[in-house]
Amino acid sequence: MTQQKMIKEINEMVPTLERLDREGREDVERVARKFQQIDPSLVVESSRGSSLHASIYGQYLFGSLLGIPVARALGSLYTDYGQYPKLQKAIVVAMSSRGETEDVCATARQTVKDGVPTIGISNEVESTLSGIVGADNLIRMCAGAPEESYAFTKTVTSSMTILLMLAHAIRNERFDIKPVIDLFNDVLAHEDEIARLAEHFQYTSDFVMLGTGYNYSTALEAALKVKETCLLHSEGISAVEVLHGPISILNREIPVMLFAPSDPSLKHNIELVARIKAKQARILMVSNDEQALGLGNFSFRLPSVDPTLAPIAGVVFAQLFAYHLSQARQIDTNDPQFC
Repeated sequence: MTQQKMIKEINEMVPTLERLDREGREDVERVARKFQQIDPSLVVESSRGSSLHASIYGQYLFGSLLGIPVARALGSLYTDYGQYPKLQKAIVVAMSSRGETEDVCATARQTVKDGVPTIGISNEVESTLSGIVGADNLIRMCAGAPEESYAFTKTVTSSMTILLMLAHAIRNERFDIKPVIDLFNDVLAHEDEIARLAEHFQYTSDFVMLGTGYNYSTALEAALKVKETCLLHSEGISAVEVLHGPISILNREIPVMLFAPSDPSLKHNIELVARIKAKQARILMVSNDEQALGLGNFSFRLPSVDPTLAPIAGVVFAQLFAYHLSQARQIDTNDPQFC
């Protein structure tokens, strides 16, 4: 099988972060000053796909580090219904890797027209979204050439890192990107181990990914990556919400990937394991906590980092896992007929 574009782009993540540190920090700090001047009581995020999952990570960051509630823009209100919500005392953050997602651009176009401060996050400075928000309101992802793989990777982790940098800059803190680069290198160094883990699941037809708090976004992104690359049904569910009905679908044929790093949600996740095992489902535990790792049928040790960084490490693991699962299933994701 020819080299897959996805793994090539996963390995471009560290250079992307280094470029973001050199070239994108000025964008972040300029936008942070706008936040400080406006002092919004609400942030509205507009995004789709993997960018949506990065935005959900941003919801937790802005809520916990800044105390600002974050809402999701309902794209169909702008594209189908023509009923625009009133966004007083709000800032809109529109995120799209290529800057061409229809309803994200439609939302940004309308909010700019309405005089609502609107920020864009995109990898393409010549895109529709970038043109709508203007250069002064754009944060570049700095991921280099547009991604060729259908399953976006480097722009996802760049987006998450940008939101982390932005939250700290609004607090007048200079976020050091080196720990993020270190965790990338740590997870990438364990690629062979991740490939062996993936082989255990090559014959499954369903997968459930669980995470809560900061790591809910990781579960959603992991599920999407497995769908995109492995042609499997996979579902990302909140590790809290799973107890309100979804746990009933689990059985010995549906494995669970549980993101449970050491943070305030760890106790709940450990208690959840017994409920999952009662359904006879196998668990792949992704954690940096010794007790949690010991509870999984399979496990992967995340680097020990601040809880706000753990979701980024989890996403890198998920990308590598999905890639190697696709290879174990002999799926050529370079095939133009793949999607």
